[in-house]
Amino acid sequence: MGVSLSEMQAKAESISAELLCDGTTISYSSEKKQEAWNEANRKKNAVLKLYEDWTIDSNLTAVSEAEFTLDLNGHILKRSLTDYQDEGHLITLEENAKLSIVDSMPDAVHENYAIKGGILTGGKSGDTAGCIELEEHSVLNLKGCSIIGCSTQQDGGAIRMDYVCELNIQDTGFYVNFTADSNNNCHGGAIYIGDGTATIQNASFEGNYSEDNAGAIYINDGGLSVSKSIFRGNYAKDYGGAVYVDNSYNPVLFSGCTFMENTAEDNGGAVYIDECNQTVFNNCYFSRNTAWDQGGALFIDDDNTAVVSTTITNNTSGNDGSGVYIDGSHIFGIQGKVIIRDNYQTNGSSNNLYLDTSWVGSPSTLTNGGLYDGSDIYLSSTASGRTLIAENFSEFQKIQFLHAETGSLEIDKDTVEKQAERFLASVIGNQNMLVIGIGILMFLIYIIVIIVKNKKMKGMDNRENKA
Repeated sequence: MGVSLSEMQAKAESISAELLCDGTTISYSSEKKQEAWNEANRKKNAVLKLYEDWTIDSNLTAVSEAEFTLDLNGHILKRSLTDYQDEGHLITLEENAKLSIVDSMPDAVHENYAIKGGILTGGKSGDTAGCIELEEHSVLNLKGCSIIGCSTQQDGGAIRMDYVCELNIQDTGFYVNFTADSNNNCHGGAIYIGDGTATIQNASFEGNYSEDNAGAIYINDGGLSVSKSIFRGNYAKDYGGAVYVDNSYNPVLFSGCTFMENTAEDNGGAVYIDECNQTVFNNCYFSRNTAWDQGGALFIDDDNTAVVSTTITNNTSGNDGSGVYIDGSHIFGIQGKVIIRDNYQTNGSSNNLYLDTSWVGSPSTLTNGGLYDGSDIYLSSTASGRTLIAENFSEFQKIQFLHAETGSLEIDKDTVEKQAERFLASVIGNQNMLVIGIGILMFLIYIIVIIVKNKKMKGMDNRENKA
């Protein structure tokens, strides 16, 4: 005899969580939340599934060497703190722990939240991340959940990984997390990456805030790959309204990402880059971002940055570089179909891609990795009446794709040529051979299709003639 809906509901009401492991299921009441969590720590590859919202009095710990999954199952895991306190976050991953947080009920609705599905919220820490703290060699996997309204007086409003560890995020939202009210520097309104690697796919970062740098993500000496993600309405009191890249020795890659309506009170309305091994924006879109000073979308103080098939329009800045600002002596690479236009200073004047050429003998410059039809780039610089570009632009490209907002475009072989060659080899060459390879493959497929089609048509004609 089957179980009725009313019987299922009665069961759910009496159960706080279930632990699934090795084909067995153990049920826990509301009074035994901590016991359920402790047992999950002891069982390899166990799944702890919530059947009600959990409010916890202290943070939960995935102990060293633990490996299990927390299924929010459409419920809320929260702390109800009214003020900052030490270790006021929700979850700690100890050394070598591996925790996966998933949600098997993504359409679950909540009375006080517009966001559906499983939620982590309420962290308010004075000395750790606002929500999840990662220790050395730990691994955190997030899929299909949301972190909302967590905060810290340190780095990482939602997540902090300050050691060599691993972070994997998919289909997850970060909303209104922040770093604030601190006498110390505190960066990364949503995520702080001090070391290790982070891979982010199909995520949303909206309304996050930092009282210092990086409204959403701050990366320092770590590796980061972000794809198909949205950064909207994030805010930094200093640099990098959404992202700040600080002296990273590992590649930082953004692919298919949208940056909209982010704000920095200083430089880099969407992204600020301050030295990185390689930073590439591939097929990204920047619009309506604002910097109160320079670099409405991007501020680049780095030699190894490139944009590939990217659009930067309708951004604003208080001063130069309403689209992109390249600080002194650096190289900025472009490849594919690149559009940088219709960006404006707050006084209404057009100011798109701005090159600082004030460094004597080593000016910032633009270099070409291969532009496609439809590219449209407007440039200006500090140099009176001239804007420097590398020699690898053809006359056709200069006429068709590049437009000097003031004065004329000029090639400076002595200071540019060798820098451009090194840049193309190290950044565009390494990171974008896939883009070029796909283009060649598609062209070859196109030619083959035409040849086959022609052969078929000739065959039909021959048969008709014989008939």
